[in-house]
Amino acid sequence: MKILHVITDLKDGGAEAVLYRLVHATPCDTHRVICLGNGGKYADLFSKEGYSVDVLDIKSSLLGFIRAFRFKKIVDDFNPDAIQAHMYHANFFTGIYGCFFRSVPIFWGIHHTNLDKKADPNVTHIISKLCSKLSFNVPSSVICCGYKSKLVHLDSGYSEEKLTVVPNGYDTNSFKPILQDLNPIRNSIAGRKLDGIVLGAVARFAPQKDHNNLLLSLSALKNKGVKFTCLLVGIGLVKDNSELISKIVHLGLEDEIILLGQQSNINEIMNILDVHVTSSAFGEAFPNVICEAMSCGTPCITTDVGDAGYIVGDNGWVVPPSSPNALAGALAEAAANFETSDWFTRKANARKRICDNFSIERMARGYRKYWAQGEVL
Repeated sequence: MKILHVITDLKDGGAEAVLYRLVHATPCDTHRVICLGNGGKYADLFSKEGYSVDVLDIKSSLLGFIRAFRFKKIVDDFNPDAIQAHMYHANFFTGIYGCFFRSVPIFWGIHHTNLDKKADPNVTHIISKLCSKLSFNVPSSVICCGYKSKLVHLDSGYSEEKLTVVPNGYDTNSFKPILQDLNPIRNSIAGRKLDGIVLGAVARFAPQKDHNNLLLSLSALKNKGVKFTCLLVGIGLVKDNSELISKIVHLGLEDEIILLGQQSNINEIMNILDVHVTSSAFGEAFPNVICEAMSCGTPCITTDVGDAGYIVGDNGWVVPPSSPNALAGALAEAAANFETSDWFTRKANARKRICDNFSIERMARGYRKYWAQGEVL
């Protein structure tokens, strides 16, 4: 099949990573990617690997409106069997296209659970609402990456008939346990010897990720007398982030927290952690980092956002969002059980759950099934 993917951006984000994995997991198909934004990390990766990438950059200037008309020419030239959109803006863009041109089956991809009125732009809320109206007439299917996401969008007015779920999938051959002494790797990445249980959170600095919740829980954990080191990894988690540094100093966590910023060696990062922590407050649909950590055999603690609890199952801890005391309690319980015989069973079961339920092959089969059944509405 020939698949034309349309995505809002190709920066370093979860939806972008899913697209990248999906393309590589379906080598039997021919893929072309259209980015409505100005490119980014995955645009460069796709291009270097020989995939055709069209960066329309329709938001950067008045010329953006003109560039949008290139889309029909690309569709006509490529003649795809299906158009797969990813994220709200791309869904809306292809939805408008589908209102006028109905020659190719269109599929939408939703990688959010709920939008937040304060953190997410008003235009995104408006576009999502408009998409709910278009969902009855344009897309063959609206593919959600998680079950909670499907329920939330059903409540938001999306077509029940069109909504379906294909859980995200992961390459468990790339994300896997490192079977060697991890201390040299830890010392190299962190820059010093790590004390106590090694915690970590891979998440960009943003309101959705609720680092304040994490920091307050770590402060409570320290007050319980638990010895730990916490690695914070992601965009914005750097020493020149004055807002973050102020909170760390205020809570007296300078000795316990190491800021690593954005990293590319996520498999190594997940392996050197004893526990991965997700402290998000809202917006998560199917957190990639939880699956990546568990695939490496790293147990997880997460707030109950999106499908996070479903992913973790009985292998970790799930606590309410924005509840530092509950998160601190789970951290303390994990520290108390760390390196017991049950701990190593927990690590093995964490990886097994991802391999059995959320493999990249399973995700690829799910998307290809819908692409093959697509109809022009």
